[in-house]
Amino acid sequence: MVIEGVDQRLVGLPQQIVEHWLPNGIIYQERPDEVANLSEYDLELLRFAAQGLSSGEIAGHYGHNDDRTIRGAYDRLREPIGALNKSHAVYLALRAGAVDPTSIPLPEPLDDTIHLPTSRQDQVIRLGALGLTSQQTASLLRLASPRPGHTPATRTVELTRSHAYGRLYVPDLGAVITRFYKLGLLEPQSSG
Repeated sequence: MVIEGVDQRLVGLPQQIVEHWLPNGIIYQERPDEVANLSEYDLELLRFAAQGLSSGEIAGHYGHNDDRTIRGAYDRLREPIGALNKSHAVYLALRAGAVDPTSIPLPEPLDDTIHLPTSRQDQVIRLGALGLTSQQTASLLRLASPRPGHTPATRTVELTRSHAYGRLYVPDLGAVITRFYKLGLLEPQSSG
């Protein structure tokens, strides 16, 4: 099944997830073509996010005392491109080719070894790239409801993401998405 408007490389996810989630409108409003209309400031913010910098670190770069200005700028730039959150905006900018992953500096491991994510980590990262929350991801991957004394499903998703960050030697989801592009696990949208 091919779903129009969705990067098919991203769909390394179980088909039932794609069939369930997309028709329910979660990533229906993506407008990666609109990324080209973002200002240079917006694209710079997305490049910073693709490096894994926090809003506070970015605010410091601009000489702001707090990160509210940066968070507001992310909120403003998300709407025209149909991004659900900052990580999803990074994914759309990389996918559209507006942010070049090869130009984004990421930390490198001391021994030059980056371990590919496990299949579960891969699924969790790809769903995060689509802007899904930990709760939505847990539901789609049918992670069991916790029994008393067990880790809640959303926490399991967060731990899985965190372990993927370690394997890929990056600080957050935006940087993981960038690393996926650098490793060829995701590719920009083909023009044609």
